[in-house]
Amino acid sequence: SAECGPPDGGTPVTFTQVPTGAEVSVSGPVTDRFTTPDGTVELTFDLPGTYRVKVARFPFLDWEGEFVAT
Repeated sequence: SAECGPPDGGTPVTFTQVPTGAEVSVSGPVTDRFTTPDGTVELTFDLPGTYRVKVARFPFLDWEGEFVAT
């Protein structure tokens, strides 16, 4: 897991070189699911807690990670 700072909605976690069309799933205090239109994903966490993020796009390997907004 990684600390991502205060859940102020203003400090994004940024992923680059994500395959276009990848499905991004976020679960935790707030859940979300969306498809990225380009190779960059920015996530902001408005509530404190542990968030699990999954990025999936066939035929690439899935990536999963955990972030703790304090």
